[in-house]
Order: sequence, then C-alpha cells, then structure tokens
Amino acid sequence: MPICSHLGSGSLNQNPVDNGTRRWLALSMFSRREALALMAVQASGLFVLGCGPDAVTVHLVRHAEKAVPLDGSKDKDPALSEKGVARAAALATTLSAVKLSAIFASEWRRTQDTVAPTAKAQGLNVEIMKADDTPALIAKLKTFGGKQVLVAGHSNTVPEIAAALGLAEPPQLGDDDYGDLFVVKAAASGATLERRRFEG
Repeated sequence: MPICSHLGSGSLNQNPVDNGTRRWLALSMFSRREALALMAVQASGLFVLGCGPDAVTVHLVRHAEKAVPLDGSKDKDPALSEKGVARAAALATTLSAVKLSAIFASEWRRTQDTVAPTAKAQGLNVEIMKADDTPALIAKLKTFGGKQVLVAGHSNTVPEIAAALGLAEPPQLGDDDYGDLFVVKAAASGATLERRRFEG
C-alpha cells in the first residue's frame, strides 16, 4: 500500500503501527533496535514525509572503506583507507550533475570523510546527525521537499533510514559492502529505489 494512501486526519496517532507494518517488521531482518526506531518514526508522524506535492530525493550511501591500523589495534573512529579516499572522490564525480541542497553525515569520521569531496565540490557544509537518531534525521529530510540531499550512514543505519523513508523492502548491507548509491524518492504514491554504484 502506498505510504500516504490510507492516512486520514489523526490516523497515525490513533493507530501508529497497523497490522501490515507489524507483519513486515516481523518478517524483516532488522534488529530489535532498528525495528523500534522505525516504529518511533511512524508514531511521530514523520512517515508523511512524501505526502506533499513535492517529494524529497535522498542519495543514501554507506561510508567508504575505513583504515585498519597496521599494528592490529582498534581505532574507534578511523579515517578512510586509501581505497576509501578514492571511493569518496568517485562519489563526488558520480553526483557532479546533481544539484544537492544539503549533505548529512553521522558523528563518525568515516561518514564525514566519505561526503567531504562532494561537499567541497558543491559548496555545502556537512550537517552532523547522530547515527542512532533516525527520527531526527527524517525530520530534517522532511523539510527538503522537491530537493535532493545526500546522506552518509553505516551498514546498520542505511537500511533503517531507507525503511523510514517508506521503502517496504529496504536494502541490506554486509560488512564488506561498499560503493552502493541508493537513490530513494519519497512521493505521495510511495517510495521508489534506484540502486547505482560509485567505484574508487
């Protein structure tokens, strides 16, 4: 069912998670935290993101490859590897023909470094949003109707963000999955997904 077709005045508050959504959540591969975040987004009314005449187009990516310390130690906030830096540059090239209105990344360096070349090329600042607060990000995206934005997340948050934008079957990412560009258009008739690639 399209995201907005069954939403009447106040219907979300009266029944924030309908039976169809419950079934989908039960069948999904989401963790309990991701499922609860998705229900919170819907309950807050943010699922009406694409219900206006102007849809938002979200270019959604996972961060590029991160550096691994040579001594085997663990860096909680690593920079990008050489390959990751090349992939970040490739993202800027891939999006060179797209007029972005905003760029979002998480508080972690690897997401910020991934979108930095694109931000520089398009003369935009990167807005930092906490990785574990998808509802806050969706609230921001809701204000960009008719525009295009770039969002960099993580393997566990990209599916969550895609679902919150209205995709019934959000993409799933493994630890070694890099270079996917998910173009999500949230419109009154529902959300659509175009999957592209950017190679470093």
